[in-house]
Amino acid sequence: MHYQRHRKAGTLPPPMPRPAFTPRPCSIPTCPDVVIARGWCPHHYSKWRTYGDPLWMRIPPTPAERFWRKVDKSGPVPAIGTLAHERGLGRCWIWAASIDGRGYGQFSITPGHNVRAHRFSFELSGGVLDDDLHIDHLCVVPLCVNPDHLEQVTPLENQRRAHRARVMTTLAESMQRHPSAA
Repeated sequence: MHYQRHRKAGTLPPPMPRPAFTPRPCSIPTCPDVVIARGWCPHHYSKWRTYGDPLWMRIPPTPAERFWRKVDKSGPVPAIGTLAHERGLGRCWIWAASIDGRGYGQFSITPGHNVRAHRFSFELSGGVLDDDLHIDHLCVVPLCVNPDHLEQVTPLENQRRAHRARVMTTLAESMQRHPSAA
């Protein structure tokens, strides 16, 4: 009511001039952005609200840390007749991520740089890869990345072992179908 009376009578005092807005820089020394709250720019203020620290930075995991997150160490015990079973090397560690067209695990070290998971596991365990040699799965499980189940062999030895594994598998399946033949 008072306002309308002053408006009609023209007795309102002139509006107070507003001070000019001068943006302040973020209080983080290397940040050129403008302050929005608590002396920080939107970026640092958001980090403070989310993580409790305006300078928080995510430390990316190493390739080894990323690799072992994708491994299930409670895999099957190697089948009877495999070298891993004969040597008592324990359970398979199954690769639980990307698989290539031949049934082997595939791991991306960096974007666009994929390697076979069992080869990466062999290297992580201290093995040195020789380009002329193959990595043989002693357990005959292509997705196994247990370093104890991996052995570097010549291509000829790898083929010989693969043939032995096929023969043992065929023999075991035959024994299951015809138990009286044993």
